[in-house]
Amino acid sequence: MSYVPSLANEASLVNGAFLLLLLQSILRWSQPTIIPRFQQSAAIEGNANTSAGTQPITYWLDRVVLVFLSVARIWRWIEVQHVPISNLYESLVFLSFLLASALLVLQDQGAPQAVVARAGRCPLLVLGFASFCLPPELQAAGPLVPALKSNWLLRHVTVRIISYAGLRLGSLRSVLWLAVSWAQGFPDQSNTPLLERLDQASYRLITFGFPFLTLGILSGAVWANETWGSYWSWDPKETWSLITWLVFATYLHTRLRKGQQGFIPATVASGGFVRVWICYLGVNLLGKGLHSYGWFAGGLSFF
Repeated sequence: MSYVPSLANEASLVNGAFLLLLLQSILRWSQPTIIPRFQQSAAIEGNANTSAGTQPITYWLDRVVLVFLSVARIWRWIEVQHVPISNLYESLVFLSFLLASALLVLQDQGAPQAVVARAGRCPLLVLGFASFCLPPELQAAGPLVPALKSNWLLRHVTVRIISYAGLRLGSLRSVLWLAVSWAQGFPDQSNTPLLERLDQASYRLITFGFPFLTLGILSGAVWANETWGSYWSWDPKETWSLITWLVFATYLHTRLRKGQQGFIPATVASGGFVRVWICYLGVNLLGKGLHSYGWFAGGLSFF
């Protein structure tokens, strides 16, 4: 008899968090944004509160979102009797929690409101995909399959998701750097405060996420050897993880060894933004392999 826990309350909390994130997005984008806001932020260096009327509301809404997601994770943990990061739905909710936490950090550090508004889409879209796009069988909770009954589950999956959060936000800022630079006619970034801040923030976030990605690959290799008797099997997930690692290693090389800033590193990191999503979702949902979630290809719910 299969174990199907009652998770209606947990689902209500997750849906409530999604609605609050949606309200946040509406409030942030209710003011003139995109190019006008970028230009305003560039002209007023250090001004993070250009939307004084909505900033306090969105800030506290973000705190409530974190409470909702925290309680939802605890609730699911109690119901399933294991750490709730064993399938795609659980990892997406955890990723949303990390991205929402990063929004608070961005606001506390004085990020321009337009940048926060752009970054605020990330937890909204991730949580919306988890709640409304995944089929019920991928959202369902149940007992761990034998391969996941390991102490490596918490170590490997946690560092991978933390790396995804850092790399996504960092590469997203590089995408914003290219967008703002294009809108302003590709000026010298040293004369544009906003571009300088985006470049430095992207570098810090990618520098934060890259070691976790490295630890995730290494811990996954050790876990794979314990489970399948091989450290590396060129599974699609492993291959794309390596590709993603090489892209961000190239980014850091251009920053540290070449001393370059601006256009070239931003272009490399922007390519990494796409590869992170392919590595995290595309391979798991569309590819066949040991890490496939089984939506289209079938397979094991495994990171």
